[in-house]
Amino acid sequence: MVLAGLPQNATAQDTEAYDLGTLILSAAGVAVDPLTAPASVTVVTGEQLERAGLTDLTDALRGVPGVAVSGGDDAQDIYVRGMPADYTLLLVDGQRINTRQSRTNGNGGGVDQYFIPPASAIDRIEVVRGPMSSLYGSDAIGGVINVITKPVAPAWTGSATFETTVPENDDDSAQQQLSYYLSGPVAGETLGLQLWGRRLDRDGSTKREDGAIVGPDDRTVTDHTARLTWLPVTGHEVFLQFGVNDISRENDSGDGEVSAFDDTRRTTALGYESTIGAWDIEALLAREDAKRETSASRTGRKPEITTTTFDIKGSRDLDWYGTHALTIGAQVLEAELGDQNLGLRETENTRFDNTQWAVFAEDVWSVTDRVTLTFGARYTRDERFGGKVTPRAYATWALTDSLVLAGGVSTGYKTPGLRESAPDYFSCTGGSCSQAVIPGNPDLQPEESTSYELGLRFDNGTTTAGVVIYKTDFTNRIDSRDTGLQYAGRTDLYEWYNIGNARSEGVELNASQAIGDRFKVAASYTYTDTRHLDGSLKGEPFARTPRHQASLRADWQTGLDGVDVWAAATHFGESSSARMARGAKRVTEYDSYNTVDVGLNYAFNDTLTFRGAIYNVTDTSITDAEHGTAQNGRTAHFGITTQF
Repeated sequence: MVLAGLPQNATAQDTEAYDLGTLILSAAGVAVDPLTAPASVTVVTGEQLERAGLTDLTDALRGVPGVAVSGGDDAQDIYVRGMPADYTLLLVDGQRINTRQSRTNGNGGGVDQYFIPPASAIDRIEVVRGPMSSLYGSDAIGGVINVITKPVAPAWTGSATFETTVPENDDDSAQQQLSYYLSGPVAGETLGLQLWGRRLDRDGSTKREDGAIVGPDDRTVTDHTARLTWLPVTGHEVFLQFGVNDISRENDSGDGEVSAFDDTRRTTALGYESTIGAWDIEALLAREDAKRETSASRTGRKPEITTTTFDIKGSRDLDWYGTHALTIGAQVLEAELGDQNLGLRETENTRFDNTQWAVFAEDVWSVTDRVTLTFGARYTRDERFGGKVTPRAYATWALTDSLVLAGGVSTGYKTPGLRESAPDYFSCTGGSCSQAVIPGNPDLQPEESTSYELGLRFDNGTTTAGVVIYKTDFTNRIDSRDTGLQYAGRTDLYEWYNIGNARSEGVELNASQAIGDRFKVAASYTYTDTRHLDGSLKGEPFARTPRHQASLRADWQTGLDGVDVWAAATHFGESSSARMARGAKRVTEYDSYNTVDVGLNYAFNDTLTFRGAIYNVTDTSITDAEHGTAQNGRTAHFGITTQF
């Protein structure tokens, strides 16, 4: 497959969603054109990421329509169409990032987005908005973010990048990152090797609010991955991959106490692709081991989750009243959670496990040259919650060569995690369970959703534009609440429960315009409204996402050889969060804020590139207490890349 990139002046915060030269893999069982894809998709290319710099996945997705980055201090997370991050499936080359269950003290955010390769190893990131359970299963009730790495290079090549971030205010957080990528043949055209990794060191903030330190903690991230690709005969490919990820951070509360957290992730994957007759076959066996250690535990608690996944699918073309791209597949997913059952005062590790399997089918039917219908369905069988069918239907109609009308209905299905539903698992927070105990609830019902969307897409190579209107209805949403009771007379007792029905609806707009060969401007606007439809939180939002979000960006390739500059502005609107505590509803409101960034890239020659930027040029104060997130004031960023 030949994948063409975006224009040379594109960068990671571009808001255009479509590139006719790039086929996408995540919106259907087969590769499809973004303009006629059976889902709302945004593609961010590796070239865009390298030009803008990449620390974690949140950097890559800021400015993408329908996507918001929210959360305070070290718990920033990615929200797709108003859905919390654990409703969106994260993939790297089809391998799931599923480590949240190891963080059973409630700190779900701020970790998973670091488990991605450096920008130099990434070919593109595909963001699919809306339920994709018919293809991907339970975790994709909100959407899919798929990071796709580069293929093995035919000749040895590589790069190394050093980046540093220097805030103007000494109380803000500084950081340095060194990353590398190496790719090439080991034995002619039959065996290839890829290596990538990085080390990120971030100094914690020393800002204070009400006597407490706020802002990011000290953090060190290391990542090393090796992949061998073997082509034994024509039409067959096998790869073997190993990865090691570690995140260490220290939390200084400002009262002299420092807590240390270590999140580790180990991955192993064996993949196979082939063409057998008319069928294209893909199979993947992947194992992920994630563990958290914390100095706050007095019992040596180390929650860990092991997930083993086997995926297989086959695709072929058929001619019958048009052209059909048929895909059938199956999946087996086993999860095992190990943790001390401290709520029951048990310090020995207790194991909880679950098995889920599924079969699915999808047909992308090109009825005519201009009309395509996509039908898909998945049957999921969970050993705890039984079986469920999740169908979807989507249609695209090319009104002209550049204008497409698209819309469809898709369903989502999400089973409760092990810590939410295991009947004998009593999770807790605080040293020696000093803060709260929350037992698993086997009576929980799986969450379900139905999503409707309708949109127009336009791309003539110079101008792109898109508008999407969507509505998603949820039933059986799962949340936790303070019961107002005491557990064993010493700590607060929480419970997992199905809060009831909820709705997320909104509008996504994007446009870009190339002006000549050197200048381009792009803009996006997202309106998101999430709310509970019944229960004690009726009318309140179920996710801390802004109702209004907008971005504007201009890129200019100057007349100077190798120099391009850019400027970007972002508006993050007011937001709020609501929860139940001791039988009372508590709502927290957050203010809006605006940021302006500027930067340049300078290619000295074919092997050496410099980039610099000033983020938050206006030095806007963005704090967790006022805005629901914490960001640096005015900050300088410098990076240099050497290619060989």
